[in-house]
Amino acid sequence: MIEKFECTRCGWCCKNLSNVKDFKPGFTNSYLIAPNKPNLFILPWEKQIFPKENVVITKIFFDLNNNLSIVLYYGLNTDCCPLIKDNSCSVHDNRALHCIIYPCPIGDFESLSRGIYGSHEVCEAELPINKLLEMFEIKDMGNSKFNYKPSVLAKKLYERYGVSFIYKTLMEMRVKKITEIMFKLESRGIIKLARKGIDVGQLMSQIKNSKKVDADDFIKEKTGIDLREMFSEKSIEAIKKVLES
Repeated sequence: MIEKFECTRCGWCCKNLSNVKDFKPGFTNSYLIAPNKPNLFILPWEKQIFPKENVVITKIFFDLNNNLSIVLYYGLNTDCCPLIKDNSCSVHDNRALHCIIYPCPIGDFESLSRGIYGSHEVCEAELPINKLLEMFEIKDMGNSKFNYKPSVLAKKLYERYGVSFIYKTLMEMRVKKITEIMFKLESRGIIKLARKGIDVGQLMSQIKNSKKVDADDFIKEKTGIDLREMFSEKSIEAIKKVLES
């Protein structure tokens, strides 16, 4: 039986956005760069929700050819959300998608082999990870073994987390699609991505003085593809129909 997740509105997750203690600017993988500590992953079109003085760039691709920072995510320069008032979100009905998806642990099934990180230590309403794995009948985390097709697991996740699971999946699809397009643009010589191995100190100086562009705007300009359409009401409703069928 799947228990539906119910947020208790305790506000603890809003006041503890990151557990990273010793952050150093640098690469998060071979090509993505974190100039500032990642905490809340804010989509480019959501940054106006937050006070301007608290918004920083947290994940980028850097184009060496054009000295251009292509922003995948923004974040906050504080681990306590500036929008929390009297232990509640002051913009709850218009909160960022990263807030909506919390604490859904799975969106991309390919990532299952890397493990699931539960949120029980921060979220009092979430189950411990061993209980979640038991609920979803995931037997061997390292090999992503569960007793049914991924489509069935998707329905179980939707049953527990509702639309949060849909947005979690779409956010991870967005990152994959942007990365895929970046590699294609690089193969055509349009951009040259900075990669792990170059001097990080010099790179951070370049990033600080570079032109900034939001990844979704950059891709629309170069390819005509508007990735924001993935998050449209029409798209969400279509996914709901599949999951509820």
